[in-house]
Amino acid sequence: MVPDNTIVSLSQNVVEDLACIALNQLPPRYVRHAVDFVDHLTDAECDRLHQEVKDAVDFAIDTLRRRGQARADG
Repeated sequence: MVPDNTIVSLSQNVVEDLACIALNQLPPRYVRHAVDFVDHLTDAECDRLHQEVKDAVDFAIDTLRRRGQARADG
């Protein structure tokens, strides 16, 4: 996991891979307007969504690290 206060320079391809992997870990949600979506969430639901996103991003970072290590080893 990358600490919140860490600045990381990533290539466009890595950012795209990170986003795709993370988004694939999250359930689909139909959101027409972000304001409407957030207004209808309880605090607990909002906290759960934030944790789901954090977990998905952490998973994506770990996946890219493992793939990078596998390429370096292979």
